[in-house]
Amino acid sequence: MGEFAGIGKDGIAPYYNIYLYVSCNIMSTLYIEIDSFNPYDSLYINRKVVNRDVLILIKTLRAGGYDVVVKPKDSRRLEYLFKNGVTSFLADPANQVIITIPLGIISGLITNWIQKQFDKKKESNNIIIIDQSTNIITNSFNKTITKGQVEDTKKKRKIIANNYKKCLKTKSPFLGLPFPILLDHKPIIIGWCSLEETDIGLEIQKGIITNKNAYRKIKAGVYKGGSVTGIAKISTCNICNADYTSCNHIAGKKYKGKSCHISIIDADLIEVSVVKEPVNTKAILKLI
Repeated sequence: MGEFAGIGKDGIAPYYNIYLYVSCNIMSTLYIEIDSFNPYDSLYINRKVVNRDVLILIKTLRAGGYDVVVKPKDSRRLEYLFKNGVTSFLADPANQVIITIPLGIISGLITNWIQKQFDKKKESNNIIIIDQSTNIITNSFNKTITKGQVEDTKKKRKIIANNYKKCLKTKSPFLGLPFPILLDHKPIIIGWCSLEETDIGLEIQKGIITNKNAYRKIKAGVYKGGSVTGIAKISTCNICNADYTSCNHIAGKKYKGKSCHISIIDADLIEVSVVKEPVNTKAILKLI
């Protein structure tokens, strides 16, 4: 068992394990439908949630002239998950994005977006594209995908949600340390901590690592920092002052020389993780 103290907010970054289903009605105005997915639905019920990567893809499609509807189509506010780096999302074989399209131009738009995000093409193999006109299923580089693989992706969503349900409903055995510490945002509890919101963000005030293997890796410097997972309920864009989910500006990009960033007004904290490379270089763990 080891104790540590450190800063724990890694900024706004994406999450994984999203099932994305897109369809188009070619008989009327072209639109794209995307299924929302909340892997933490057992704790935060009835929320319309997408991953931040998926939100960026939605913005890219909207900027390309397509109307995008996030399902279920209702009056609930669209929210998004923030987590660790974008490359971990598409590089993880469990994180497949399923897109059903009637037109190759959308496929090309998605492929161009993926190529801009990553240097290695293999990291986009988790993009599954279903052509409505031919029922051919491929990834973004035209490798054939079977229907069985698509069904497996749907099953993985349920397994992932169930694993997080079991993990995050575990009660802390330590007084004053209510928040679980996970390993790399996976549903594996390796310790417990306390958190406090300060002027500079969210801070881990104190924590205990109960997993001996994880403690050894932290001590050896394999795992260096802290990272948080949360659901951003209300956030604004500094470029247009609109709700970030409704505009097409993307955080980190420049518009007329001005860099876009997000102000999160309201969010739910889900978990804290120990990670190898925190997005925020100041979110470093310190063993004591």
